[in-house]
Amino acid sequence: MPVSSSDMQAGDVLFFSIEGKMSHVGLYLGDGRLVHAPSTGKTVSVESLSSAFYRDALIRAGRPR
Repeated sequence: MPVSSSDMQAGDVLFFSIEGKMSHVGLYLGDGRLVHAPSTGKTVSVESLSSAFYRDALIRAGRPR
């Protein structure tokens, strides 16, 4: 189910556009933070959605039913 950025809750799935196509997914943790695996072989990390990269790349959020 689609979720607006103002209604996101912990556990929502975030979809990001990298180089013009949806190619990255993260999980919203709440308090403006997300967890994601940057790429194969790199460490899973927690990032801020307020950083320019993630703020600009976010294309939608969804909530599992």
